[in-house]
Amino acid sequence: MKNIELNQLTTNQRRLLQLGVAIVLVVFLAGFFLLRKSPTPEPEQKNETVYIQDSTLYVFDDTISIAEYP
Repeated sequence: MKNIELNQLTTNQRRLLQLGVAIVLVVFLAGFFLLRKSPTPEPEQKNETVYIQDSTLYVFDDTISIAEYP
């Protein structure tokens, strides 16, 4: 049987490969935690009332004319 060499890298090449993998991992984790740290702020509703006055419907900050509908 032939002796098969599975890893053909030299010691210096192995160290460079390990360093590259470690740098990629650190950059990925830093980016992940920086993106997770800043949550999107929830929109603030100023007006929380809903009421009808004459033929106008007031819903939060929107005004809808009911006379337009059949």
